[in-house]
Amino acid sequence: QSFITPLLATSFVLYFAFTTSFWSQAFRAEVYHLSFFFTVVLIFLLLKWSDSREHNPGTAWRFFILFAFIWGLSATNHSLLVISLAPAFLLFILLTDSRYLFKLSNLIPAIFFGLVGLTPYLYLLIRSKQNPSLNWGSPDNWENLWRVITKSGSWQGSLNVSNVNIWANLIQMANFMLSDILVPVVLL
Repeated sequence: QSFITPLLATSFVLYFAFTTSFWSQAFRAEVYHLSFFFTVVLIFLLLKWSDSREHNPGTAWRFFILFAFIWGLSATNHSLLVISLAPAFLLFILLTDSRYLFKLSNLIPAIFFGLVGLTPYLYLLIRSKQNPSLNWGSPDNWENLWRVITKSGSWQGSLNVSNVNIWANLIQMANFMLSDILVPVVLL
């Protein structure tokens, strides 16, 4: 059991050390750096939750609640991270303790603190009402705030049957999986 944590840490370091997508984004001033930080913190919190679950349930619960809060907070930086990692996190939680997530005493506080993590979005609503010079999407009401958060306004007119090539997208995803994920996973 004591070798699992260092093995996982080494695996993640090696994975990110050799993936082209990580290094291609490393020098850009974008949301990816903070998103990567949140990813590492979320993985760390899940591992701490898993390790302390049997020995100290009170501490494990705190790690789980902190995980939910950081997950919500990470959605305010880059929501794609939350969506893309949700299945992996859920699978890890279910494989670690399948009953933990279905207890209302764990689920309700996790949902609450996850929503508390989303509160930085309210700043957009408050600040937009002050008519700033840069006001992308004008989120001065709840409907516009929802459009900004979900980026639904930027998709209008761009998705229709004639200009979406599903096969090209699947081929691109397969190339990404083969180049960035398969080789490090097989090596590890």
